[in-house]
Amino acid sequence: MHSLSLLQTTLNRHHNPFVCSPFLLHEMLSSVDAKLSAALEPASVSARGRDSRALDGSSLRELIFECAQAVSRHDLDRSLGILGYLASKVPEDGDAGERVGSYFTRALASRVSKRLEAAGSGPEADHSNLLDSLRIPDPPSQEEIHAAYLALNRVTPFLRFAHLTANQAIVEEMEGEDIVHLVDFEIMQGVQWPPLMQALAERPGGPPHLRLTGIGSSPDILRQTGNRLADFARTLNLPFEFLPLVVGGIEQVSVDMFSKREGEVVAVNCVLQLNRFLEKGPDMLKAFLEMIQTLRPKVVTLAEREANHNQPQFLDRFSEAYRHYAIIFDSLEATLPPRSPDRVTVEEVWFGREIANIVSCDGADWVERHETFEQWREIMESAGFHSLPPSTFALAQAKLLLRLHYPSEGYRLFENDDCLLLGWQDHPLFTVSSWH
Repeated sequence: MHSLSLLQTTLNRHHNPFVCSPFLLHEMLSSVDAKLSAALEPASVSARGRDSRALDGSSLRELIFECAQAVSRHDLDRSLGILGYLASKVPEDGDAGERVGSYFTRALASRVSKRLEAAGSGPEADHSNLLDSLRIPDPPSQEEIHAAYLALNRVTPFLRFAHLTANQAIVEEMEGEDIVHLVDFEIMQGVQWPPLMQALAERPGGPPHLRLTGIGSSPDILRQTGNRLADFARTLNLPFEFLPLVVGGIEQVSVDMFSKREGEVVAVNCVLQLNRFLEKGPDMLKAFLEMIQTLRPKVVTLAEREANHNQPQFLDRFSEAYRHYAIIFDSLEATLPPRSPDRVTVEEVWFGREIANIVSCDGADWVERHETFEQWREIMESAGFHSLPPSTFALAQAKLLLRLHYPSEGYRLFENDDCLLLGWQDHPLFTVSSWH
């Protein structure tokens, strides 16, 4: 009953990739040495003044994978030689393949630099200049990350799909409840909630009392978000409370931080958040899910990447990451002009930051880890949760969202008994599921 108004509110308020598995690496790399012998100058020669003719897509991928293999086997000369060649061949503002290649080139250079620093040695002067020229920019500020989040929400369907599908599950499970308490782990600017608030306000029989606990790390952003949502609730005559919860990270949240009210029904929302626990180990993730269980939620919505970037072997995760982000960059190229400011922001601040972390970091510094839905299903079921199959309304809304706002034929929905997936062409990229 609420599905059409929920979708309409969302729409009104917001204006062939290759697959390279580790098993194919040896086959891919078999032709690289011949190309390199003709193309590469000695590693000590500066990248400046090289032949600037662009590499074709296949050669670029092969060289980047050869560089990754050299980095993996600690072959410094080979790594620097290929990086020097790539520095002059991979424009940051080229096509999708060149753009994603530039981010992986920088990430590999960063990994080499970190290894040299850890060994207590530094590169020779020419090599130092090369690595400096490929240096990854300083980490973005919280404000830049939030701006990139909004840009991602504007120019791709991924976040809107996650929000719309999660909202539909919450609306359906909260039907007839008088007091609804939403707990949003990392609320950001709260762009997910106005459509749901309107759907609740228009509910037959009158709206519930809505309490929203918004979790985040910035007091200022939480305050601004709460004020905007409260103002919007007043226009709807929706009884509303915003409960800000400031923490350094969601792993710091404990059950005693929540203000619960007798008679309320809880819904928990985790969009792109549970993957943060993969670096911290299974015990902390288990403890977090147990904490959620103590809230006795009627529904838990979960949105995550459909990717496997949690592999301990460097070449395995490099290969999976390159496949995943090359597909994403292809989708951006098909729907946005090359110099689109939003596209540049999303590539640099959001996806570029992730690529840098996956490729250049290890141990506790490696935080961008993702798993496929099958792995998340095992994790959720082992924690005592049971899946809620997506409704026909949820599927219809997702199809309408793509048809009205993202008419490119490349975006595709994939149905699963326990989740919905959104991808580009034949490759699922994001998954949304509901649990109780």
